[in-house]
Amino acid sequence: MLTGVALVIAACTNFPAMTLKSSTTSNPALDYYHWVLSSPDKTVAEERKKLERNAEDIDPIVRMTRLAMVLSVPKLTIPQDEEQAMTLLDRVIQAKDADPQSAYSDYREFSILWRDMLETRQEMRHNVILMKQELTAEKDRINKLRQENRALLKQIEALKSIEQQINQREQSREKPK
Repeated sequence: MLTGVALVIAACTNFPAMTLKSSTTSNPALDYYHWVLSSPDKTVAEERKKLERNAEDIDPIVRMTRLAMVLSVPKLTIPQDEEQAMTLLDRVIQAKDADPQSAYSDYREFSILWRDMLETRQEMRHNVILMKQELTAEKDRINKLRQENRALLKQIEALKSIEQQINQREQSREKPK
C-alpha cells in the first residue's frame, strides 16, 4: 500500500494536472491532496484559516496532515510555511494512538511520504542557492581574469611599442655610417 501511495504522490507532485480519478486507489489523504492542488488559491487560503483555528470536529492527525498539505503545496508555499508543515508532519508521524487499520493510517502514510518530499524540496532549494553562489563566484572570477587579460594585453602592446622604438633608434644609429 505504501508503495502505491508513493507512486501516486510522486505523480501528483511531478504532474499536478494528473487527476486521482484515474487512480484505482481510494485514499482520503490523496483525495484531499488532489483537492488542494486543484482548488483556487482563495479556497485553499480559506481552508488554511479553518484548519489553523484548530477545529474540534476534525481528528488531530487528519487536521495536522491537511494543514501541512495546505501550507506546502508548491503554488503557495514559502519556506516558513514549509517548515511549519514539516513540524506538523513530524507530529503526525510520531503519533502512536491511531489504529493502523483506520483511514487515519492513510494520513500517517501520506505524512511520511510528504515529509520526505518536503525535505527533498528544501535540499534542492538549498542546492540551487549554493549553485547560484558558485556561479556568481565563477562569473566574478571570469571577469577578474578578463580584466587581468586586458591589462596584460596593454602591457604587451606597450612592450611592443618600446621594442619598435628601440629598433628604430638602433636603425637610425646604423644609417649614418
